[in-house]
Amino acid sequence: KAHGGRLIASGGAATNGTQVVAVDGEAPKRVIIYMYPDMASLQAWRSDPAYVEVRHIGEKYAKYHTFAVEGVPDKSP
Repeated sequence: KAHGGRLIASGGAATNGTQVVAVDGEAPKRVIIYMYPDMASLQAWRSDPAYVEVRHIGEKYAKYHTFAVEGVPDKSP
């Protein structure tokens, strides 16, 4: 929240009980999707010392695959 991130979806092991459903290929065990206002906000979150510390602990127990995808501009009226 401090960097403008908003949880969009989460599913799979150790989340809220929702499933990750494979459409093509093999589904990962867990997926979490956040939305940030821009890439600068995402980078600020990723380099935040509090997150770096938590991530370091998490890496002892999980393998991470982190991706960023730029969205399309909002064209709603």
